[in-house]
Amino acid sequence: MSTGKKSQELTLKDIITIFKRRVNIFFIVLVITVVITAVYIFIAKPVYSATARLRISTSQSSGISLSQSLLGIAGLGGSSADITTEIEIMKSRTNVGRVIDKLNLIDFFQKRSGKTINREDLISSLQDSIQVKPVENSNIVDIVVEDLDPELSAKIANELANSYIELSAEIEKQGYSSSRETLEKQLPIVQKNLDDLDTRIRDFKEKNNIFSVSEQANLLLERFSDYDTQYTNLQLELEGVKLSLKSLDEQLKALQKDIVSSENITSNPVISSLRERITDLNIQLSALLETYSEDSTQVQNVRKQLSEAQSLLSKEVEKVISSKTMGLDPVYTELYIKKADNESRYQIIQATLSSLEIIRKKYDDILKSLPTIEQELVSLERNRKVQEAIYVALLQKLGEISLNESSVSSKATIFELAEKPLRPTKPNKKLTLAVGSVLGVFLGILTVFVNEVTDKKIRGSEDITQLINEANILAEIKDKEGASKDISETFIALSTNLNLNSERLSKMICVSSSREGEGKTFVAFNLAKAYSMAGYKTLLVDLNLRNPSIHKLPNIAVQRDLGVSDAILENMDPEIIIRNLPDGLDVITSGSKIDNSVLVFNNPRITEFLKSLANKYDRVIVDTAPINGALETLLLAKIVDGFVLVVKPNESLKLDLVRINHQIVTSGGTVLGIIVNNKSKS
Repeated sequence: MSTGKKSQELTLKDIITIFKRRVNIFFIVLVITVVITAVYIFIAKPVYSATARLRISTSQSSGISLSQSLLGIAGLGGSSADITTEIEIMKSRTNVGRVIDKLNLIDFFQKRSGKTINREDLISSLQDSIQVKPVENSNIVDIVVEDLDPELSAKIANELANSYIELSAEIEKQGYSSSRETLEKQLPIVQKNLDDLDTRIRDFKEKNNIFSVSEQANLLLERFSDYDTQYTNLQLELEGVKLSLKSLDEQLKALQKDIVSSENITSNPVISSLRERITDLNIQLSALLETYSEDSTQVQNVRKQLSEAQSLLSKEVEKVISSKTMGLDPVYTELYIKKADNESRYQIIQATLSSLEIIRKKYDDILKSLPTIEQELVSLERNRKVQEAIYVALLQKLGEISLNESSVSSKATIFELAEKPLRPTKPNKKLTLAVGSVLGVFLGILTVFVNEVTDKKIRGSEDITQLINEANILAEIKDKEGASKDISETFIALSTNLNLNSERLSKMICVSSSREGEGKTFVAFNLAKAYSMAGYKTLLVDLNLRNPSIHKLPNIAVQRDLGVSDAILENMDPEIIIRNLPDGLDVITSGSKIDNSVLVFNNPRITEFLKSLANKYDRVIVDTAPINGALETLLLAKIVDGFVLVVKPNESLKLDLVRINHQIVTSGGTVLGIIVNNKSKS
């Protein structure tokens, strides 16, 4: 037999066998898991969940900057990003802290727990028990609060909703108030600049006795006025885009996702081409405005082309972003699209400003050709027109903000108040028990297979055939075989099997095992007895010189004073040490006790001794010491006709069987087969 593992797939039969072998482990794990689950259900305190619903409006915009106000920019606009922001406000420490103070929760929880509670710790604890979830495809938000007290959970949920409505209105009002205050501070400054410029212009005219300028200077002043207005507005818009980009970057960073970089946008050839076209159209538009009015067909055509190009650019950017963020966070995707749009707008504004700079420089050169007095007057008038435009814009925005501030309201309205829950949501007894049972089954199966994989012991003949290729299972002794008749029939069949399966006549058979307690002596005796009953002249020899036991068997019960050790070391005639039993079986005991059994096995006379016995008998059955504990047994490999190995399921180790099988073969011996000994005592 060769040693090695068979590459077999696990069949249903194998699985059933494994479970039969370890069914107790499976049920123990299952029962323990179910019991733990049941105990948890029994001792766990019931938790109640209450839900308040809010409808969020994202059409309003607050807290806008001065630059954004001047340009009418509302930042991000109404979106899921706005709802995300509102959700953070609902769960904020500020809002939760207001609820704690309103409901006097510190005292309540101190009484319930019997411990002193810190306000900050209570805020953190409540934040953990609060869930704020947007309802998909709607502007509805659920505020879910869990607590041991059903009434309190509803109170906290409703107060969180009410407190948020008040807080959001305050934030909205503060945003308008801040913008109004900024505008109110700017107006006097701009007004003073206008007054100063009016005074300077009047004084300049009186001093220089000039009350009008040339037609060329007037035309130049009109052109300067148009381009200065455009330039100022673009600068303000650029500042607004910068602020928007900063806000977007902060929100994207908060989401902690790195989905797509700006390189994906800037390196796109279609986007690059559209940006170049927009820049060219802006330059073309600026050139046309030198000659034509705003209402002219030429100007309108270019503006139409510009609008179409900007629309295509936005769509292309969105397409690139969507391809990179498909299936990811929609809030992140929307924010990034807005960021990309703002980046594109930023570049376009910069390009337009550059083109305007060129035109303004040209007019500056023309201005220098005018008389010095006219140059100075045109410059003063030019500055006044810029300041006047700013003043008018400030007044307009101040009126709008003041109106909004006076009619400010919360972004949210209560859609549905939380009601006192009638039943606890945790633990869900049926669900928890079902999950525990499923988990128990899973853990039971896992434990069975882990045990099977890590088990080092041989469990049956299936293990043997997997460990040793072409393993010859000679017989399997059943544990229920107790009667001598059953034993005899088994070993008669075994002796016949040995005769049939041997390529040559096996007269001298060595019975061994990996370690003590596997039943080799029991097998050796009964095998010898079976041969004797079959009419073979049979001899049973005890060569287990370390721990001899043949002489102790009830069926033999002879003295070991003369035996193998005496015949080898004292060169005795074998006939002297042979004991004749009444049933026809002859026996040679181990003989006198010796300190070192190796002396017998290394003695050259042992070969002659055993061969002489083989010549006298039809069958010689040799009981040896276990191979793992007495390697001298392997010295018999070339002397005897073959080995019969005894394996005891649930006691014999897999590694031991593989090792001794290999050792016998490499020592020049033959393994005739394996006997599986299932008897509890043998």
